[in-house]
Formats: sequence, C-alpha cells, structure tokens
Amino acid sequence: MSSNTSNNKQLLYEVVVIRLFLIVMLVFYHAFAIFSGGWAPIEDYPEIPVYDLMDKLSYACLLETFVFISGYILGYQVRQKGAEKVLKAKNIFVKKFKRLIIPSIIFSTIYLLMFRDYHQSILTSVYRILCGVGHMWFLPMLFWCFVIVYFIEKIEIKRQWAIVLQFFAMFMSFLPLPFGMGVALYYVIFFYVGYILQKEDIVGSCNIKRWLPILTISFVIAFLNKMWLGNISDFSLIGYPIADKILYVSLMTFVRFVCASVGIIMLYATFKSFVHRSLSGKYSRVLSECCFGVYLFQQFILKAIYESSVPQMINPYILPWTSFVITLILSSCLTIVIRKTKVGRNIL
Repeated sequence: MSSNTSNNKQLLYEVVVIRLFLIVMLVFYHAFAIFSGGWAPIEDYPEIPVYDLMDKLSYACLLETFVFISGYILGYQVRQKGAEKVLKAKNIFVKKFKRLIIPSIIFSTIYLLMFRDYHQSILTSVYRILCGVGHMWFLPMLFWCFVIVYFIEKIEIKRQWAIVLQFFAMFMSFLPLPFGMGVALYYVIFFYVGYILQKEDIVGSCNIKRWLPILTISFVIAFLNKMWLGNISDFSLIGYPIADKILYVSLMTFVRFVCASVGIIMLYATFKSFVHRSLSGKYSRVLSECCFGVYLFQQFILKAIYESSVPQMINPYILPWTSFVITLILSSCLTIVIRKTKVGRNIL
C-alpha cells in the first residue's frame, strides 16, 4: 500500500497501530486460554482467576475489531479507487479466495496432521478443512464477509436497511451453516460498519476523543454484564427449555455485540488520540505486514508447547508469559523469513 498521500498516511497510521496491538492481544489470548476455558486446562495446573479475567478481557472485542479493520480497509480502497474497480467479482471471489481460503485449507490440513486431530472419516476431515480447523475458522468467515458486502453493494441495498438486516441476522449466527457462513452472520455487521465509515469518510469528521471516558465506563459495564451472563449455568425465565435456550443465546449475542461495539470505538478513540503517528513508520509497517503470518503460526507454536512436557517443567504462573513472548517472537521471525520467498509472499 502506497503512502504518497496524506489520506493514505492517515489510513496507515490507524490500521498499522491497531492491527499490531490486536495481533499481540491475539497471541496473549491464546497463551492464557488454558486458564479461561478457551483451551483444555493442563493437568494438575491450578485455577488462576486473575489470568481467567485477563484472558477474557483481551478477547472481549478482539476478533470483532479485526473484522472491522478489514471492512475499514475495503471502504478506504473503494473511496480512493472507486467501487467499479475494487468491488469486481474477480477481486472478491478470486483474489480473496486465494488470500483467505487457500491458506486456510493448507494450514487446516497441517493442523489436522500435526495435532493428530484426524480420527474421523475422510469426508468429515475434508469438510472440517473447508470450514477451517482450529483457528483457521476465522479465514472462511472473513471471506463470506467480503462476499456479503459485495452483494449488498451490487443489489444497492440502502445503508440503513443493510445494517438493520445484519443486526437481525446476527441472532441467526448459531445456525450450523457450512463453511463458516453461519458465524459470518454475527461478524458481518462489524465488517460493514467499518466499510461504510471509511468509504463515506465519516470517521474523518468525528471527534470521539472527548467521549473516551464514557466509552471506557460503558465498555467495563458491558464486559461485566457479559461475564455475569456467561457464568449463569441454569438460565430459566420462560420455563420452557427450548424457549429459554433461544432467549439465553439471543441475550448473550446481544451483550457480546454491545461489548464488542463499544470496545471497537474505545480502541479507535484511544489510538487516534494518544498514539503518535510516528509509530506507523517503516518498521511498524513491516511488522504490520507480518500480522497475517503471525496469526497463522502462533497457535501451532502454542499448541506444540502446551502439548509437550514443557508445562510440567515451568511454574504455572510463569508458563503463559513465557509462552506468549516465545510465540510472538518466533511466529514473527518465521513470517519474516518465509515472506522473503515468492511463495511465502503469496501465502502470507
């Protein structure tokens, strides 16, 4: 991405610093997931409530912000180059397929083989690979976000109606639709809002710094409500199990949506207000370009550490911090080295 114009510098500044922060938080989340229920706990390891809280807090708006940034970049490209050049079928269905689905298939296959997670039939394994194994589920989901917004623009659905439809579709994300389409129903609204904000240059005219204290308080309240609702083991309001289950899932989805939405605005306001533009310089942009590779490699490294004998040799309080640092450094180095090859640049 060129940085010749002031607008582009602004985009690089916003995207670079936020994306670097997010990828660090993603590695942090996976490193501490053994204490929050995200991953299976290690045998004989104690429960550490503060690690549980830290991990869930790091994840509160993490993936939603990643999706928001993807839509934000697409909106910027449309604003700069025009929808007729950016929103071509070839760009969405071919280029995004190569960028997202091909790496997902390759690394999902490696994941199955590496962690011996292939004890189903061949057909089931192939289906899982196409849906994304392990952390690869995010890539097919993101692909469908691009596809959905493409059709919204081609059909020319009005912005407000598109957001309303996506809001209600969010509550259908529990449906077991194949290949990541179901979970995309939850995330696409974040993608679309990011897309619209940058496409129509709405964020450039907004002064959200003054709202940062209110946003922070709102985020804390939303996060605490999300934690409280998530800890309810026997939710019963209507008295009919199926109805109560639907209501509970809907409430969880809504609270999760509110928490993530406020978190995204809070992060954007924080970085926009207090992080200096110089942080989006040459080296930061190089590291930002490695984020995709770090995303692909980090869970492999962490799983390899946690499924080895290493956890039995390190204090439980120290293990996640050590694993976090090692994984962040190693996955970054791997990405930088592999990206020096032509094949590596195409995949990563």
